[in-house]
Amino acid sequence: KKENRLKELKEKGEAFYNGRKVRIEDVAKLQKGLKVVYSGDTKPCENLVELAKDADLLIHDATFLEEDEDVQKYHSSVKDAARIAKKANVKKLVLTHISRRYQKEDVERLLNEAKEVFDNVEVAYDLMKIVLKRD
Repeated sequence: KKENRLKELKEKGEAFYNGRKVRIEDVAKLQKGLKVVYSGDTKPCENLVELAKDADLLIHDATFLEEDEDVQKYHSSVKDAARIAKKANVKKLVLTHISRRYQKEDVERLLNEAKEVFDNVEVAYDLMKIVLKRD
């Protein structure tokens, strides 16, 4: 059956088709995927660090600057998100779910606070496009 030969080709790296040996490298190009992790409203937690480990992109809730006392219950600060990105060894961090108290002119402050911990960071904006490239 065709499905069995395909399964064998995937699992063993080779299969026979019409009496001929077919090797996977002759018919397919294996390519590493990209890992994208999206975090909703959350406080910093080790589970998120584990899930985001070696991700190409982490999109993380970063509601407040660390100096603001409102970093409570279900939100992370900008620095919290940066710490998670660093600890998880992600390639790129995009901060989202920023509190409405911050205006466009505050974006630089948000970025600077995050960059104290993690360099490759951006603040998300409406209709933002993020291009990821494989190594």
